[in-house]
Amino acid sequence: MKHSARLADSLDVDTACVATPEIVEPLEPCKHLPPHDLFPLPLTAFEKFMLVDDHRDYPRTYTVLLELTGQLHQAAFETAMGEVIQRNPLLSAIVRKCHSRWHWTAVVFPSDEVRWGEPVTESGSLRIDLRKQPGFRVSGTTDGVNSEIRFTFHHAVCDGRGARRVILDWLTAYAAIMAPEQKHVRFDQLDYERLRRRGEFTRTPPRPKTELVPAEPVTLMQRIRTIYQFLSQHPTPLRTSTKLPRLRGRGPIEILSFRFSRSEVAQFRDRLRGSRIRLNDVAIAILLNSIAKWNRSHGESGSDRLYRILVPVDLREPSDQFLPAANRLSFVFITRHTSLCLDWPSLLATIRAEMDYIEEHGSQYNLVNALPVIQSVPGIVGAAVKIPICFSTAVLTNLGDTFRGVRRRFPEENGRPVIGNLQFVRAGGAPPIRPKTRLGIGLTISLGELVVQSQFDSQTFSPEDAAEFMRQFAANWQNWGNSTPEYR
Repeated sequence: MKHSARLADSLDVDTACVATPEIVEPLEPCKHLPPHDLFPLPLTAFEKFMLVDDHRDYPRTYTVLLELTGQLHQAAFETAMGEVIQRNPLLSAIVRKCHSRWHWTAVVFPSDEVRWGEPVTESGSLRIDLRKQPGFRVSGTTDGVNSEIRFTFHHAVCDGRGARRVILDWLTAYAAIMAPEQKHVRFDQLDYERLRRRGEFTRTPPRPKTELVPAEPVTLMQRIRTIYQFLSQHPTPLRTSTKLPRLRGRGPIEILSFRFSRSEVAQFRDRLRGSRIRLNDVAIAILLNSIAKWNRSHGESGSDRLYRILVPVDLREPSDQFLPAANRLSFVFITRHTSLCLDWPSLLATIRAEMDYIEEHGSQYNLVNALPVIQSVPGIVGAAVKIPICFSTAVLTNLGDTFRGVRRRFPEENGRPVIGNLQFVRAGGAPPIRPKTRLGIGLTISLGELVVQSQFDSQTFSPEDAAEFMRQFAANWQNWGNSTPEYR
């Protein structure tokens, strides 16, 4: 199993906009389309979990923001999006029961889900009922100088790598419309048969457990025991300084973000030179350390409190290179006590050991392995997700280098890929959260900078608390980069 672990960047460069043509030529008909017998397509165990664990105030949706310079052409935006939806069939599918099993079934994609103008940010409006509507919507805006596209996905449809496939396909389609003279800009030929096997994973045999990392459960009884152990542990949620009035539903979802400059990222990498530690290990460790310090400063006492970070793990193999947008991931859970969270050298060492083990052999707490056992009991998942306990303190996802797969296929100007009359700046987003998981953080790398984006639970976190936590989180990164005594 390979773990996806990279990080973020962005650079502001003034550029002149290319004139926008008044007439948009339609794309040539797609020569390689999904097979007619692809649907109905049974849901995987992970997709069924995402379907069930979808709360009204905590929708299992996430938004990726694509930022560009130049004036986005509305007709070209919409035409290119139609091509993307045609090439990635799960984007235009809904969920129905067929022979007592949930299946994806194809529908005509609603034209009003490709929007032009201001995007919707209310949490209730971001919820997508997959039984009635496809799990994808998108909006485009421009002020004539800069443009934004917001891609919103239901997590049952695809993961972050799947979202990257959608964005890459849209960039290719838009460039083909707006700059047809660029003959080298071509679509990848997607492998639709891989969609039928998206829930199948190969495994290397587990090795004996080490002092730092427990072995992955293999037998049914071992997995049942591990699930019980996981549920019996109650990680501590993030504390807040003020109790907010009880509201009916969450308010608008606000994404907070900050960026580390190219020189700061270079400093981070210099700190890791010659070691086996990766930047993703540092991100997990700094988040756990920041949470423990934050909670202690807000009244949490004792050294035995548990903090748990949910970390998505990419399960794609080389043969999945041309997989259409879909899920090929699992969740693993990194759990530490307060005492270890505040002991920086030991914390970082144990996280590197655990991530190393996960990359090779999987995790003791691996959602993909546990789900078939849990889902074998009718109704148990629906009941479990309604239990008012904290399953993880926070979510940390690494979206990787947003330029990967873009630079090699588009011309560049001032170091940025040119997409027709636009220039690519960055893409990133924050993962969805659930009840009592009050923080989701997404990391991306763009043009050498590390971009950190987050969303907090607005039912429990005030905007002031959210901003202060992120300020401390950024300061802890900088202290680690500067090798202050606390982080040596």
